[in-house]
Amino acid sequence: MARARAACFAGVLLAVLLSPASAADTYTVDGLVDVMAAIYVDPRKADCGGIHLKKDFLMLTPTTVNGTNVTDAPWRTIATGNNLDEKYKVLTGDKVQATLRNASTDSTGNRRLLSDAPEDELIDLTLTEPVTGAKEIYTNETIRVRSTIYIIETCGWKASTTVAAVRKLFWKNESSGAPNIEDYHSMCSYGKVVANGSETYIMGPIQVPCSGTVSSGVIKYSYDGSKACGAAEQFAWRMAGENFAKSIGLGDWMNATQRRRIVTVLPKEVTCGWAGLGSVGCGGRACTVYIKGGYGLTLTVQMHELGHTQGLSHAGRGLDEYGDRSDVMGSTGGADGYLCVNPGNQLRLGWNSPIGYLTPATVNEAPTNTGQRGIWRLPNMAFTDVNHVYINMTVPGFPYANHYVSFRARTPTYDAILSNDYNNRVHIHQFNGTTYDRDYNRTLLMALLGPGQWYMSRFVGYGAGTAAGGALNFSVISIDSGREAIVRICRASVATEAKIPGGDDTCCDGIDNDCDGLMDLDDPDCASATCDIARSPPPGTTARSPPPLGPFTPTACQPTPTSLTTPTAAASLPLTTASPFAPGVPTPDCSLVPSSPRLAAAWCPGALARAPALGALAPVLPQPARAAAAQPPSSPTSVAPAEPQPAQVSALPAVDSA
Repeated sequence: MARARAACFAGVLLAVLLSPASAADTYTVDGLVDVMAAIYVDPRKADCGGIHLKKDFLMLTPTTVNGTNVTDAPWRTIATGNNLDEKYKVLTGDKVQATLRNASTDSTGNRRLLSDAPEDELIDLTLTEPVTGAKEIYTNETIRVRSTIYIIETCGWKASTTVAAVRKLFWKNESSGAPNIEDYHSMCSYGKVVANGSETYIMGPIQVPCSGTVSSGVIKYSYDGSKACGAAEQFAWRMAGENFAKSIGLGDWMNATQRRRIVTVLPKEVTCGWAGLGSVGCGGRACTVYIKGGYGLTLTVQMHELGHTQGLSHAGRGLDEYGDRSDVMGSTGGADGYLCVNPGNQLRLGWNSPIGYLTPATVNEAPTNTGQRGIWRLPNMAFTDVNHVYINMTVPGFPYANHYVSFRARTPTYDAILSNDYNNRVHIHQFNGTTYDRDYNRTLLMALLGPGQWYMSRFVGYGAGTAAGGALNFSVISIDSGREAIVRICRASVATEAKIPGGDDTCCDGIDNDCDGLMDLDDPDCASATCDIARSPPPGTTARSPPPLGPFTPTACQPTPTSLTTPTAAASLPLTTASPFAPGVPTPDCSLVPSSPRLAAAWCPGALARAPALGALAPVLPQPARAAAAQPPSSPTSVAPAEPQPAQVSALPAVDSA
């Protein structure tokens, strides 16, 4: 764990900070906050694929202390823990006021000057001026990533890499065809983000004294890089790089550049417990990334930390915050190479748009891109930025987790290191996130489905006749390896069909209400029911019986509805603003509830044939930028995090689900 450095305040502040500690021994600091997320690597747990434990650090760069102005002050740690951006509702670049209680006192009650002194206690943190544009969202104008990269030598430890090696990692024209960060950005963003050598400056090795003091003239930090890796050491390493860059004539460019990434590559011997540490978001002039040792040449670690600076959080699965191995913001399973991000994280950055946008009222009835009700064709995400079905289940007053359905398959470039159990699978994610800066939601992988497999979300009932809640069922009809998947999506309005005296009669209404593929008396749920009069579905409702046993034959080359897929003018994308669970709805556990395999048999009969091919498709690297599709309107006023929802999954065949 990084340790905060003690501070010695000079001049007019000595009376405050060198006085005996007491209950009133507090002080206020105004400044800019950085939310830093770390990747930890535990070599004792090789089966964890390297990345598995997270810690956040809240760093504060002071501008005033007790009302006295300071300039170019070193930052300090004011809090550590998990999900600090959500806990304190702050983002990198925010202006805040912190109230702190002195913790660094010796036996005489005076402030200590030791670099390993404990951090002062954070009493209160107030947001005084929120940053705007903390996330880098594509809005029909190419995003350019600008960076200064410093390779550090200190304490007699040699640099962990060379300028030539880092240039090869970052720049396509020096990569000799190897995976590189320039292509990584262009490919995974479909050409919307550019990071090239013209705006990336790589310098080193830069010598940094092993120990000393960093100060602004008012605030001083003592540091010792041979023993610690706290705020003072980090500041000393970074400022040595910044001063070197200014000395070679980059000062004017640095001052004029917004959202500059400051990447500091450290020797492998430093005592930092993390592999990488990066700002979450990049509002204002600059944001910060640290990479330790050989991880400086690890493509996925670099992209993970740069992903944080774009505003992305970790990609989870089950109880593992890093558990989604389809996303570089999760875990890569130990492999290094190209791995992009899931559709929810793409949407958060404005990189993609949905094939279909569904609501509880339209899931079962909306036009699809196959011409058959409820059946969707999902292209490999490598081929197009119009690449998923988005089901917005949020209805005002009836919160529910939103779902994303996509198909992922390895290519020689895009998703080249996608693991076998994720490859050629339909991916089901939950995500209630938006592009709104103050949205702290994270994506959660719920299931991985192969041909003939299905997944059903947790049923959330809001009462009879309510067009909200229920459950979503996803079944895979077929997969054309590497190219596309055909899936059926159904919303269940009831958990089971039943004939209730004096109540709803779902056994005789001509609808498959629970989405198990069996309608009315064909459903064992209705075994004791009798229907005196054959009923038609209610007005405006189409009967949903089990799929036909004949082959699946949508019209060959049938055009996709323009309203669903044609990219139009770009739009910022706050999609939903509600929590997935309302007060009073029981908090689900994360266990899975096996269910009857009859759904798979009813919904995925062997006679269902593969859909017509989409034609010659191949991922292009890099791909030209495209305008994002117009999205449904929504308000970014109040966002709460999505919670994992337990679900029913088919017992046979097996489903790899979280």
